[in-house]
Amino acid sequence: MDHVHYILSFFNIISRYTLYITHYILIIYTLYPLSYYNTYIAIIVYLSWVYNDNYCLLSQIEYKCFGETCMFTKIKRVSIGEKYLLLSSQIIKFFLLP
Repeated sequence: MDHVHYILSFFNIISRYTLYITHYILIIYTLYPLSYYNTYIAIIVYLSWVYNDNYCLLSQIEYKCFGETCMFTKIKRVSIGEKYLLLSSQIIKFFLLP
């Protein structure tokens, strides 16, 4: 029985950090202003914030599964500063990319 507990615990740790790393990579990719293709992801992320009462969908999934998010121990709303950061990275793109 101990083997089953260790396997489940190992799977929990691997899935937790896989989701956290994926979340961080998605944040960095979405905010990177020199990519041609992240505009669609930025639109989807922004609309998900609007329709989800200013909560990040990935943070909610992390909190439901693991009881914490990749950044905080409690789930928090997306701030206006984070929204401005996302929008400004997309605006910068129009000036830097042809």
